[in-house]
Amino acid sequence: MRIAWKPLAWGLFTVWVVSILLSALAVRHFWNETLQQNGIETLEWQGLDLSFSGVSVRELTLTQSVPARDVALHGRDVSLGWRLPEWGGGWQPQLTALTAGYLRLDLYTKLGEPLEAEPRQKNQWRSELLAWLPSEVTVQQFEVTLPCEAGRCPLAGSLSVTSSQQGPVSEAASADPLLAVISRRFPIKAHVQLDHESHRVDVLATLDGSPNDDLNFTAELSIDGKRYLSAVSGFSRRNASALVSWRGSVEMPDLPQTDWLLAWLQTWQSIPMEQWPEQPETGSVEASWKLEGPGDENFLAQATGSVSAQARVPQPWPARGLQENCGKTWYYGYQSRDSRRPESGRKNAVWAVYPGR
Repeated sequence: MRIAWKPLAWGLFTVWVVSILLSALAVRHFWNETLQQNGIETLEWQGLDLSFSGVSVRELTLTQSVPARDVALHGRDVSLGWRLPEWGGGWQPQLTALTAGYLRLDLYTKLGEPLEAEPRQKNQWRSELLAWLPSEVTVQQFEVTLPCEAGRCPLAGSLSVTSSQQGPVSEAASADPLLAVISRRFPIKAHVQLDHESHRVDVLATLDGSPNDDLNFTAELSIDGKRYLSAVSGFSRRNASALVSWRGSVEMPDLPQTDWLLAWLQTWQSIPMEQWPEQPETGSVEASWKLEGPGDENFLAQATGSVSAQARVPQPWPARGLQENCGKTWYYGYQSRDSRRPESGRKNAVWAVYPGR
């Protein structure tokens, strides 16, 4: 019996073509449904380059409209790198780096719109998003327009964030999916540079440790290339007594000229400028604290410990609650001594004003 190979081949080819067309239609339908569910109205790109190690686009445009906000995003020279999983390691690739030469973001919030997502759903969504984020994010230049006290305010600058994806998950954090993902990211290092008129503000921050055990935070603030503030803070928990301790210190070796900075902040948040005394020409500020209390929202109200602050200025400064003094160099010190009774902590707080030697 002879088999008609030609009709059979044409039949198989027809089935193959129809299968590809149906698959393409299904993918297109799924893609459109996904965009619609997330409120994405426009998603366009130019200069697409796809490889086994990542994807890059020369131009990217995205607009989103959801009940709570409207977003317009435009980017140039955007690339996303990934590393394929090893054999037997699943199908999900590990995102390694997200870089952008330029990003412009316009955010419009809608007042009075109810939030649809429940807190548990938000927590799950955030944990999934953090799990997908690459370990390196770099934006060489960004321009952002956000709602503010003055209506809408621009921000311009650059940023870079690096994190780890190989850290172990602590036993305390494993019960919470969001904390588990965050703990695997430590240490997290961020550098944000903001440009305003002819000034530049740099913020360096590092977060390390475990969210529920021992968390450490350090930060530095520089203005126009000079460091003006450094902060160190630590958080630790005692599982046996359900107590947490918070310790830290802040140092300002020199007071910056903040007229332009306060005017800039005033556009974002209303500040009662009439209550601020005139800033001294030079000076320094130091503060430190060591507190212990319950690990809930009542921590600050029931915490015990010590807090101290000291300001060194070359002339009397009419700080609120302090009498004016005269002299060449004056120290303004504040200290709250340790107290076993939470309600008596404020009674042991004293201000001391004395001339420097």
